[in-house]
Amino acid sequence: MQAAYVPSIISIAETLLSELEAIEEQPPQITSDLLIKLHHLFDKNLERALQIIDKGDVKCYVAEKSGRTVYQVKGKTAAEPYTVFPLDYCSCHAFLYDVVGHGGSEQVLCKHQLAARIASALRRCPTIVVPDTALVQLLLTA
Repeated sequence: MQAAYVPSIISIAETLLSELEAIEEQPPQITSDLLIKLHHLFDKNLERALQIIDKGDVKCYVAEKSGRTVYQVKGKTAAEPYTVFPLDYCSCHAFLYDVVGHGGSEQVLCKHQLAARIASALRRCPTIVVPDTALVQLLLTA
């Protein structure tokens, strides 16, 4: 007997976020069905990410020549914004504890990563083109 394929939480999250990023209407709108699915998967992190987006606390920096992209997302209490690579990394403590270390929860993304992904998909964050050297400096201070 062959084992049934059970998708991982990560693959489900990627599928839902890809569905969000594929919305073509202008301006992009999240359907209630997709919002319910995202809330079921991300719970309070979705609510917190949407609050971050509503406050305009997500910025996208794109390097002029290389085209490399990094996001900065303001935290609730941090003096400096967090550096975020939406798929791979956030400089916040919750990323290390909850996402990487699975500290009692099985979070796929921290709220800052989620905010960057959603803000980008909904075109709700400014894109700031900077020289490549400025992007390097931004990364060195993260």
